[in-house]
Formats: sequence, structure tokens, C-alpha cells
Amino acid sequence: MILFSRALKNITVGSNPGPKYIAQIQYGQSLTLDKLAIMVAEQSAMTAGDVYSVLMQANIIMMWTLADGRPVDLGEFGKFYPKFKAKAMEEYEEVTADTISNVSVRFRPGKNLRDAMKRAKVRFNELIKPSYAPRP
Repeated sequence: MILFSRALKNITVGSNPGPKYIAQIQYGQSLTLDKLAIMVAEQSAMTAGDVYSVLMQANIIMMWTLADGRPVDLGEFGKFYPKFKAKAMEEYEEVTADTISNVSVRFRPGKNLRDAMKRAKVRFNELIKPSYAPRP
């Protein structure tokens, strides 16, 4: 179950800007690598240490591969791609490595993961009742 609350945000774009209420996800506790290794070990014949070691080695190989400009396709899990932002230039010769910024990774989940998220239920969970008193 994905929990959300309502938050007041100042919307600055679109045809009707101004303060608007919007749903905001309430993240639960993160699943750590250690806990993931333990959970996978409980469902397999591997030990938690074996699983942890495999995940850490996979992480290193993925870093090398992505830094080499190549996607990493993990099948049902999904695909990781290197990505960056680039500044648009008027002339062909002006496009250089200096026009590139924010090098990062994009993750595209596999079909099963996408479908599972489409089926995920959401529920309102008010953390703090909104106060209508003016801010100091």
C-alpha cells in the first residue's frame, strides 16, 4: 500500500498558476542492501553473504558498463541507461563536452515491475492536520 498526504504547493506553470493542493507520497523505510540480501537468501539456497557479494559485484560491473556509455539490461527487472543533459547550441562546432551536464542514470523498469506498480493501491494518510492559521 502506497501512502500519500496532501500538500500545498505554489504552482508556477500552466494556465491556472497559484497555490494548489497536490498528493504527496509518504515514503516508508528503505529496503537496505543488507536486508535485501537476507530476504533473497531466505528464498534461495544461497547465504546472505553470497547474495550480498553478488549484488556488490553486480553494482561494480554496472558502474563500469554505464560509465562506458552502455545500457545494462537486467531482463524482467528492467534496464539502466546512462543519460545527461545538454545545452542546445546554434552551431554544430559549438557542441562540445563542455555543453554536457548532469551525467546520471535512468532506470526503465521491466514489464512485470511496471504492471505491479500500476496495480499498487494508494491510500490517504494524514500526517498532520493542516493549519489554516497564518504563518508567523
